[in-house]
Amino acid sequence: MTHLSRFQGRVLPWVLPIGLIVLWGALSSMGWLSTRILPSPQSVARAGAHLIETGELFRHLAVSGGREIPVSKPSVKPMLPPMSSPAIAR
Repeated sequence: MTHLSRFQGRVLPWVLPIGLIVLWGALSSMGWLSTRILPSPQSVARAGAHLIETGELFRHLAVSGGREIPVSKPSVKPMLPPMSSPAIAR
């Protein structure tokens, strides 16, 4: 593997995401993006840091994860025939 192809394999996948974040920040700082629709990257980072500091992020992730991966509970209902069963009516 040549030095250039190793560079391309490690750096190029990061160019688009970083470029989009830089563009997003620039457009936000120039006022071209409404903060009501898309807050600036700085605002998003501050809100994320606040959620981590207060522990809310992990609490919300646990609740969401609990919905996604339900814990199976053993069935406690006895297996009884329905009340209108012909076997009970006799």
